[in-house]
Amino acid sequence: MSARERLALTECCRVHGPCPLRALGREKLRELEPHVGVIHRPAGSIVFEEGDSALDVFVICRGEVEMVTSLENGGRQVLFTRSQGDLLGAEEVVTKEPVYRETARVLVDALLRVIPRSEFLNLLGHSTPFDLEVLQRVSTKLLHLERKFARFAEKSALERLVEVLLSFAERYGRPLPAPQPQTGASDAEEEPEYVEITLPLTNLQLAERVGVTPETLSALLASLKEKSIVRRRGRRFVVQRAKLRALCRA
Repeated sequence: MSARERLALTECCRVHGPCPLRALGREKLRELEPHVGVIHRPAGSIVFEEGDSALDVFVICRGEVEMVTSLENGGRQVLFTRSQGDLLGAEEVVTKEPVYRETARVLVDALLRVIPRSEFLNLLGHSTPFDLEVLQRVSTKLLHLERKFARFAEKSALERLVEVLLSFAERYGRPLPAPQPQTGASDAEEEPEYVEITLPLTNLQLAERVGVTPETLSALLASLKEKSIVRRRGRRFVVQRAKLRALCRA
């Protein structure tokens, strides 16, 4: 762990950007310091599983963590992605749930602060700015879920896949030069916008994010490949972003 990651809690909150613990103030952070741990989790690892005892609240200092839930048909669905400054497990602790309701799986290497359940509850209930910060973050998550499921019910599997690819193109994409136009092509034709994406996901994880089985995902990707919109090799994708956007508008 680097010196940057061994910073005292007061300095860590300052260095790593948006953090709800900042609302506690420096004096309270110093009091909390002996009770708060710090862990590093690589991409693909699990912070906690659905059904594990909800013993801690986690603050993401760096990285991204996706929250996954089990479905009645035996599949899994990615609900949302949490990033720097977000809380994991706070809802279960605040509502006195004995276990975590979702699995927290690391998408991008993550550095997290770990606050024991009892210490987190001690921080609440004093009408402090920290209480308001936690309430705002929990409320934002609930609103996000409501909107996501409203959109989810309206869209086809192909539309959901296109949205996921566009989202990853924005976050992880690297522009590529367009191939040379074929002889006789019109100069007025717009050059396609090619973007290379290396997804930090397995095929199963991508299927969970789209809300389909791996077999359905393969069929959807094959249909996009036939239309020369997506090319894939392992976790590396090359997509035509303009054509993906056009599918969303169709």
